[in-house]
Amino acid sequence: MTEEDDPPQDPITLSAYITAQAVSEHFSSPNDRKISIRRLKDIGITKAYVEFYRGGLALPHGILSETRDSLEGEGITAAGGIATTYGEGFTAQSTGGSHWVCFSSEVTRSNLADAMRTGARAFDTIIIDDFMCTDCECDLCIEGKGDRDWSEFRRDLLVRFASECLIGPAKDENPKVQLIIKYPQWYDRFHVYGYDVKRESEIFDLVWVGTEIRDPRVDYVHQYQAFSNYAYISSLAGQKVAGAWFDHLWCYPDIYLEQAYQSVLAGAPELVLFSYSPAKYDSLNPNTSALIEQKDRLDHLRSAIAGTKHMGIEAYKPANSDPGRETYLFDYLGMLGLPVLVTASRPRTSSIILSEHSLADADIESYALNPPAGTCIMATPGFLDGVAPEVLECFGLSDEPVGRKSFFTYRFDVRGRTELAEENVIFNSFLRPESAEVAAKALSDRSYPILTLNRHDDSKYIATSLQTFGHEPYHGSPSVTTAEPVSLVHLPEAFVNAMRAEIMAPLGITLKAPAKIGLYLYSFPGSDKPCAAVVENFNDQDASIMLETGLPLQPELKGSRSLRNGRKLEIELPGRELELLSVYEIP
Repeated sequence: MTEEDDPPQDPITLSAYITAQAVSEHFSSPNDRKISIRRLKDIGITKAYVEFYRGGLALPHGILSETRDSLEGEGITAAGGIATTYGEGFTAQSTGGSHWVCFSSEVTRSNLADAMRTGARAFDTIIIDDFMCTDCECDLCIEGKGDRDWSEFRRDLLVRFASECLIGPAKDENPKVQLIIKYPQWYDRFHVYGYDVKRESEIFDLVWVGTEIRDPRVDYVHQYQAFSNYAYISSLAGQKVAGAWFDHLWCYPDIYLEQAYQSVLAGAPELVLFSYSPAKYDSLNPNTSALIEQKDRLDHLRSAIAGTKHMGIEAYKPANSDPGRETYLFDYLGMLGLPVLVTASRPRTSSIILSEHSLADADIESYALNPPAGTCIMATPGFLDGVAPEVLECFGLSDEPVGRKSFFTYRFDVRGRTELAEENVIFNSFLRPESAEVAAKALSDRSYPILTLNRHDDSKYIATSLQTFGHEPYHGSPSVTTAEPVSLVHLPEAFVNAMRAEIMAPLGITLKAPAKIGLYLYSFPGSDKPCAAVVENFNDQDASIMLETGLPLQPELKGSRSLRNGRKLEIELPGRELELLSVYEIP
């Protein structure tokens, strides 16, 4: 990297989260605390969040203060935590059942306020776990809702609850207490269940981001979602974002480590590991062992990108916007090797993505019609279906730009060549070009345009038929994450290379690689040229990668086999591996 290399950063903080049940079971006696604290120190934990309420179990001040003092006596910083979950007799359950609660209930409000007072007496920092959301439709909530839709009512309710029942009681008890709100990873569903990142980040002291992606084969969530979520929340909460949080659920070592990598690549200086148990917090645990073995590498990554800013393609998701049938689409575009930065602010970069989310901006059509010279806009079916003919003319599409049809295929035509995917890819739409160039077609019962290009004035307009799903999913699941498998990650290399070439051209970046490759770009403030890049291979197989940035690059982590260094870097990257590429000065 050049430009006065920054001094080494502090190592990444590894923090434990200890649920109230685990505190009761493993920290309630001096001997239990001694054994558990030794276990924390053995795996490099330097901070611990001690939970004082979860699921009906409210811990008294005595055990909290004893645990705090024991931790800090051994050099581990102690903080508090709370999970605002259902507990019989303590909180009122949401009509949706499960762990969520009714925040209209006076029982919920009163008891959780009391719990916050207890926690604030013991700790100067408290994190609120990601259950401050609700799907309740009880009589109290219906009455409180009035003429508002459920999303608006729940967001208003939760902001008021946070202020009156969490922040107020805690600050009254301990004026210096810092309160952290932790968000889950399901950013495209926040607004539905009451999360309002913009307003909540204004009233909380700090913000934490969930990067718990888990196994894509089970939860259908792909790795880039962790990065997307961190970028999106950072665009709303700014410098208040102070760390990431992930867990062991549905994880094996590759996924567990990828959660850590995505967190650090997104900018997290602290990683909270949910949640403590002797089996998980043990160097013999495969997930924990993988993390410990790669801790130095994570520290190196953090140091290498310190003092830089992310650069890439800005994908516009206004605060509280609905995705329509493009839920979590940005994650899949990231898995196709596009350096996507999800942002709640109107994009300012030269390469941008406008999806159905962006229709929440009332002036988006004017923006699309009059972008800065040289801008490249890539639009999705949801966006194209929602704009006026004047905008569609820029894209070279007909007044009915999107045909709705469900089909699948593994055969594609990319610039006149037939290309085969590794598996069938499902489509629910195709494009209707008028004057646009057709760059790619899906070949099924007939050929369907799925990628078109058009130039209008000084800008380039790309249309694509890539979509994901809406909620209602096909199996009726109320899942807040990814409701069903999405096959876009199986698109053939020739297609993703063609798409990358067009949307990344204004960045001066060329990437040739298969799908399921992540690209992360960093530049010094004030510069539009990358000073570092990271490529990550999410495939189980090795991948041949060519990256050209106009500047000489060299691998740093030795995770790849270098075939050619310089302005046109070529590497062979093993499956489930990543490489840091730094710009070096020409001799």
